[in-house]
Formats: sequence, C-alpha cells, structure tokens
Amino acid sequence: MFWKQENAGSNPAVLTSKKQKKEDKVLKKLIALCILFSLLATPLEATVGVASYYETGRVTANGSKFDPNAFTAAHRRLPFGTYVLVTNLHNNQSVIVQINDRGPFVRGREIDLSRGAAEIIGMRERGITRVRLRVVGNGP
Repeated sequence: MFWKQENAGSNPAVLTSKKQKKEDKVLKKLIALCILFSLLATPLEATVGVASYYETGRVTANGSKFDPNAFTAAHRRLPFGTYVLVTNLHNNQSVIVQINDRGPFVRGREIDLSRGAAEIIGMRERGITRVRLRVVGNGP
C-alpha cells in the first residue's frame, strides 16, 4: 500500500489522483527530454559534406543484415530510421536513404552510403563525392 495504516479510511481515489499527477509530471519531463535529444540529433537545415560508400556484407549497428543493394546509409548522429535526401553536388542526382548504421569513421566524411544508393547518385567510380544532406522524415 502507498498510504499509512491511519489513512486506511481515506478516499483511495484521492490518493490515486495524487499519484497520477506525479506520474504525469515525470512523463511530461521525459517527453520534453526526448524532443530535445531528437532536435539535437537532427540538423534543422541541409548540411554539406563528403560521402563515401561501402558494400561489405555484415550486420549493421541497428541489428539488421547489411544489404548492399538497399538504399541505406551510415551516419554518426542521426537516429536509426531517419530518411535523408542525399544529393550529389557534382551531377545534382539524388536518392533518399534510411539510416541503419553508424559511421563513417573516417575524418572529414559525413555519410557512408550503401552501394545501391551510391550507384543512383553516380558516385561509385569516384568512391567519394561532395553531397548535400537533408532530413526528409523519421522512421518507425
């Protein structure tokens, strides 16, 4: 019980209401923190950086098997499931990828694309290219 024996005659609805208000406060604080972290992890405007691509078969950081033909990417900060429009600045070709991995871990690079995404924007021959990244949606 969450009240003392001498309060046994008290109205339980009132005690539950006080408990509910306290839980509501905690829940509101948690929601505010989630929103804050989401905003910190998501750029508010487009960013420009260098993209590379990878095609090794392994498990991604979110636990799914890596598919080199899927339109996926690795990013250091964006949450898993985030959809990003990636535009090659050399030829203006674009692809939408879903973040499912962490990386790249090479200094100066912003995103690692899967081979399939790299082919769509025409960067496979060069290996790396300057790109514009714009968050277009959040996943499940």
